[in-house]
Amino acid sequence: MVFRMFYTYRKLFGLILWLTFEIFAIVIAMSGVLVIKVEGKKIGSMILSALFCFAEVVVCFYISYCCSQISNASEDLLVTLYSTKWMSLNKNEVQMIKIMMIRSQCPLLMNFMNIMTFDYVTFTYIMNTAYSYFNLLLAFS
Repeated sequence: MVFRMFYTYRKLFGLILWLTFEIFAIVIAMSGVLVIKVEGKKIGSMILSALFCFAEVVVCFYISYCCSQISNASEDLLVTLYSTKWMSLNKNEVQMIKIMMIRSQCPLLMNFMNIMTFDYVTFTYIMNTAYSYFNLLLAFS
């Protein structure tokens, strides 16, 4: 049941998360350029751009954190199942636990069509991409 629900959510939200992360990189870069290029008398615009950039980074990190937690919890399931007293259970229950242990050897990864996995590594890629966009926008402005 949990696995089926996870795969349904991954199908629903994979594309949305992928597009969101791509947009995050562009928006973070644009906010960074606005912070640097704002004229001296528009301090409110500079602060607003800095806060918006910070909020985008926090949201991107939080999504990556949640997806990493799902992956870590699915990996911990195998250890938790094995550490139960499954050897003293009846045959049907032992068989069910063994099936669950075999299934939990493959971690649940939130990804988009096996192109991009949403985790801490993806967060660093997004920040690197945002920095590259930032430098590109700064060079052209």
